[in-house]
Amino acid sequence: MTKKRVVFVVATAVVIGSILTKKEWRTNACKGMRQAKQKVSEAVTFMKDNRAHIMEETKEALQEMRGLGQEIVTDVTTVVEAVSHLRTSSKEALHVAKEALGEIKEPTDV
Repeated sequence: MTKKRVVFVVATAVVIGSILTKKEWRTNACKGMRQAKQKVSEAVTFMKDNRAHIMEETKEALQEMRGLGQEIVTDVTTVVEAVSHLRTSSKEALHVAKEALGEIKEPTDV
């Protein structure tokens, strides 16, 4: 066993020993464990009693998430198409501007 593990085991034993030797601490620890057990039991009972409703709500939430996913895909596709169009338009505008500049710079034969 490593030194850290030994220290951890000893510290845990000391804490547990301290709790068990003091009646008030022991009582509070037991009370807390009983309360935790009761809450877990209530949660399990609630889940058993409302299983169908919980499943229905979960399915609806998943359907909404799928719909949102489809909307995101559609929006991203639209943005990609718009960027592609802007890129093409920008290249065309740059080409036209260069042609116009070339025509302005060329001496005219008038």
